[in-house]
Amino acid sequence: MKKLTSRRFAHLTEIEAHEIGRPHFRLRNPLAAGLGDFVVQPEWDGYFVAAATATVKQSLFSVPQNNPFTITGGATFTKTAQTTSMVAQNQLQAPERILVRGVSVFLDNTMNQGDVAKMGSQVLLNFKISQKSFLQIPHLAKLPAGGGSWAQQFGATAAATIIGVAGNGLPGSRECFGLMARGTGQPGSPEYFPEIEGVLIAQQQAFVVDVDPTLAAHIAAVGFTTAAGGAVPPGVGVNAWVYLEGTKVRAVL
Repeated sequence: MKKLTSRRFAHLTEIEAHEIGRPHFRLRNPLAAGLGDFVVQPEWDGYFVAAATATVKQSLFSVPQNNPFTITGGATFTKTAQTTSMVAQNQLQAPERILVRGVSVFLDNTMNQGDVAKMGSQVLLNFKISQKSFLQIPHLAKLPAGGGSWAQQFGATAAATIIGVAGNGLPGSRECFGLMARGTGQPGSPEYFPEIEGVLIAQQQAFVVDVDPTLAAHIAAVGFTTAAGGAVPPGVGVNAWVYLEGTKVRAVL
């Protein structure tokens, strides 16, 4: 019986006492090569300016989480997941990639309504991948929030009349500037235009979104100054988030 048992287990690899509870496969890369986990998940980053401060150009997706960031005219804080989705500078961590199907911009609903209006009319947005522009919009108002609170307000206080909106765009999850288009014509014909499914940010490919309020010629090419804290309604500066909406591929663990 003893001989039969030894033959039965002769093919098994012997392990030392210190290896018990530590299988060899745990020492290998746990990622499943060639496989992807697909999710509907945006990438986001914030544009921040303090109250009573001239707005400036900022390049988003450049400062990852757990890194210090100084608000224009304000304090320095450490970026978190609420501030940005980025964990690497200007690129997704390997092996992630994302097919960007739309761009949306959320403006904090506590902002002074005058600052909301100026952000919509005086700010240029430029979405670039590997220094190539894939979306350039001269008015941020063309990029709805894709969600959030929204209200049109008419009223008056003892100091001033308040007329304006509390958000940009209707609060619908599908409200964004789409980067898709249906194809037209037949392949090979002069009228042919291919179908566009979105813009792909490949693995570890550099990308950036420039938010620039300094190019509006009708205000002498300078960024507007945000409302002061004592304004009506009070100024809180600019708190805005740019979302790259799309389908993301993550590692399979």
